[in-house]
Amino acid sequence: MKELQPEQVIDLRYRLIRVMSEGTFGTVWLAEHLALRSVVVLKVLEQLSVAGEDLRQRFLREARAAAALRSPHVVQILDCGVDGETPYIAMELLDGESLEQRLARVGRLDTVELERVVRHVARAIERANEAGIVHRDLKPSNIFIQPNDGEEIVKVLDFGIAKAKRGGLDGSVPGTTPAGILLGTPHYMSPEHIQGSQDLDVRTDLWALGVIAYECLLGVLPFDGESITEVLTRICSNERPIPSEHGAVPAGFDEWFLRACAARPEDRFVSAKQAAEAFSRLCDVSERAPTVVPAAVAPAPRAARVGKRPRKRLVARVGGLMLLVGGASLWRVAVRPEGRVEAEPSARGDAVPGHGALPVSPPVSVPSGLDGSLPRGALAEPRPAPDSDPPSPPVELPDESPLLAPAKPSARPRSPVRASGAAHVAPRPRKPPAPAAAPPTRPPVATCDPPWDLDSEGRPRAKPECL
Repeated sequence: MKELQPEQVIDLRYRLIRVMSEGTFGTVWLAEHLALRSVVVLKVLEQLSVAGEDLRQRFLREARAAAALRSPHVVQILDCGVDGETPYIAMELLDGESLEQRLARVGRLDTVELERVVRHVARAIERANEAGIVHRDLKPSNIFIQPNDGEEIVKVLDFGIAKAKRGGLDGSVPGTTPAGILLGTPHYMSPEHIQGSQDLDVRTDLWALGVIAYECLLGVLPFDGESITEVLTRICSNERPIPSEHGAVPAGFDEWFLRACAARPEDRFVSAKQAAEAFSRLCDVSERAPTVVPAAVAPAPRAARVGKRPRKRLVARVGGLMLLVGGASLWRVAVRPEGRVEAEPSARGDAVPGHGALPVSPPVSVPSGLDGSLPRGALAEPRPAPDSDPPSPPVELPDESPLLAPAKPSARPRSPVRASGAAHVAPRPRKPPAPAAAPPTRPPVATCDPPWDLDSEGRPRAKPECL
């Protein structure tokens, strides 16, 4: 067979544009559908062209079965056929990058990214298993990561060498792979696949999924060697590497990997769904919301409700603060008898220049009217209680005393009253200081002028009162 060249037309329908990638059994081309004028991906399986007519017919049957898969995680197969001796498959063109390209760019994936890859690939495997198809060639280059509305969706490519476990969707009986032909990539092949078993099932794909998860977390392959023979020997042996001994992995990943890549198929997970759920639990993302929420169970628009709650709480807090400030202001307001409103005096009394501090009058409860005015007689002279002693008269000092007596307390004491009418409980007034005692008075100065007189014998002597 001649080597394919750009601008070459395949089966009179597809014009080759350029090579996208090359694999063990074929080449992936970017091509144009001549009738539809659309761009597609064309995979030409060149190595299968020498296997004979029986293998080509088997390939076409299994390709048609894979094209019948309907899943968002499976690349859509648009067409398949044979051009002379060259089988080909036409697939949809995707935007993004393969898992192989991402690993080459970032080295390894974190647990969140890897959990999404494992979960989406497991859905594709489960859907294929329900259709009776085993992929047989899962590897990072056949897993594609495509952006989708701010998220990423993972798709499985290349069902071209998939094996139908039973009759295809068209009722045809699947063929068998001829002896001596090994289909797949050695590093990701299960022991039974390497040994040529004709009874492969979904557990073969789960083996490959375990190898891919190991490589994504640690950046190296679990089964590797200097030659293909050494790689196949390590896979078929009973020895398995312990992931935690080669790098940091989530707790429980050792057990998950050893079960996914168990030597015997019966010791592995029974389904792709079981493997994905176990991996999600060890990554601690099992309770994370699903990527797609069905409309029937989707909650009501939550953004609007959540956005209003902080605003309501803020309004309530501001309102409560305003009420607190207003109540504190009303607490310190007092009403004078003249009807003027002023701040409550200090507990130590009002300071009067030159007179010291005045004693504070005891509070009097004065009810207010409904309109806020004081009722008639509310500020009348308070009457003493029947059993109380009459007030003592104030002490007056002589006019010639240099001291000033304290000012008389007002006969009409001020009563601090809140605007609401309730009596204000003022602090207990201190006892007014006792009035200072008047100094002794001296006799008039005139009697001591002169300060002496004459005795009976006519001699001068000092007056006793002037000494």
